[in-house]
Amino acid sequence: MSRGTMKAANQIASFKWTARDTLHRTKQEMEDYLKYIGAGVVTIGAVSTALLLKATPQAIEPLVDLNKQSIVIPGPERAHKSCLLGSQTHEDSLTDVTTLHEAFKRGARLSDNGRCIGWRPDPQKPYSWLSYNDVSIYLIFCFCAKFILLAAFLSFCLLLSIQIFGGKIFKKKKNSKNFQNLI
Repeated sequence: MSRGTMKAANQIASFKWTARDTLHRTKQEMEDYLKYIGAGVVTIGAVSTALLLKATPQAIEPLVDLNKQSIVIPGPERAHKSCLLGSQTHEDSLTDVTTLHEAFKRGARLSDNGRCIGWRPDPQKPYSWLSYNDVSIYLIFCFCAKFILLAAFLSFCLLLSIQIFGGKIFKKKKNSKNFQNLI
């Protein structure tokens, strides 16, 4: 080798050593700095939490004492009555109505499918009303739609699992005679 080539090789070797040493020192310095960065992040988190808890609104005092809203009526049912009744008790005047559904059906029967629910679109406009039949159809629709959406969701989950597992769940293995070794 010539002198120039040897000198260049030595410079390259010393550069590699210097770069490796610099990276090692930089890594050690970064590890030292990470301690301070971690402490700073924890401090900022603690201060933020303290400020958040300090800034949350205080609980509003109820206007009526919660213990004086209703009184337990003696009996095994542990039913409650309003404090506004005093010593009076509420007696059922309707013997044929015991549930909310029966009360709804009774209202529809007595009003001959009259007005059930009303609202005002604007303060200046008159009330718009839904009849008992309209409300019952809407309630039936909502009840059925819930189950249709549930069935659609379960079907989607089944198709997704088949797609994810590649249909392995429902494939029968060649050697298995029963469905115990499915997967």
